[in-house]
Amino acid sequence: MPYIIEYAKSNRSKCKGPKTLCHREDRTIRQGELRMGVEVESGKYTGTSWKHWTCVTPKVIENMKASLSDPSEIEGWDSLREEDVEKIEKAWEDGEIPEEDRPAKEEKNEAEKDDEEEDEKVAKKPTKKAKATKATKAANEEKEEKEEKPAKKAKATKATKATKAEKPTAQKRKAEKKEKPAAQKRKTN
Repeated sequence: MPYIIEYAKSNRSKCKGPKTLCHREDRTIRQGELRMGVEVESGKYTGTSWKHWTCVTPKVIENMKASLSDPSEIEGWDSLREEDVEKIEKAWEDGEIPEEDRPAKEEKNEAEKDDEEEDEKVAKKPTKKAKATKATKAANEEKEEKEEKPAKKAKATKATKATKAEKPTAQKRKAEKKEKPAAQKRKTN
């Protein structure tokens, strides 16, 4: 599994490291920041999964050590600044990124906070359709309140019991069909 270390060429890549470690809310790796990549294969395609160098976990360092004998074997090593080479070598020895090298979580700037608040306000406003639905529900509830509740069903009288008894059940109907002569069945078909 080839590992790559370099400075981000643009602002387009996103950090695939753990959310708890990433110092950016939007997880963007900004141009010029030190990033680490791992080549991954997906079907026919090969791509690189990037993360901030500071979002590299001890498990990733352990995996790198298992496949490389020295950090200088990481692709892109020769193009790193001296202070970054020292940081990477220290992390290689310690098996983790020192806590003092991890940047503090970034707070959202005021413009981003204002945008989010505006989005929340827009999301809370009911649409015309929602307003119409609320009005319709209210009208229906009023109508239901005005209507009298239906009277309880009266107990079955002897007359209704008798008519129920006269109605043939499904079993009776089947038996009657079987009893019909074959000639009658031909006429009806």
